[in-house]
Amino acid sequence: MPDPQRKIINTKYLLKSFLNKNIDKYFKEDFDYDDEYKDEIIEEIISWTEYEDILTRGEVVRRLDSFGILPEKKITW
Repeated sequence: MPDPQRKIINTKYLLKSFLNKNIDKYFKEDFDYDDEYKDEIIEEIISWTEYEDILTRGEVVRRLDSFGILPEKKITW
């Protein structure tokens, strides 16, 4: 039987890896940011996986928008 804690660790790792490689594509065009800000945003997004109460889609969209990220942009690989 899979260990739930291991699954969370793997999910966080994969999410962080994806965001590190791709988040630049999702910042608003004229939004000015540096590597420190980007790292803070990635850590904040990853922390959402630890919330007891799941964020609604609307709350995720609102938060991403407030970070300068285009929340409705489709994921590209």
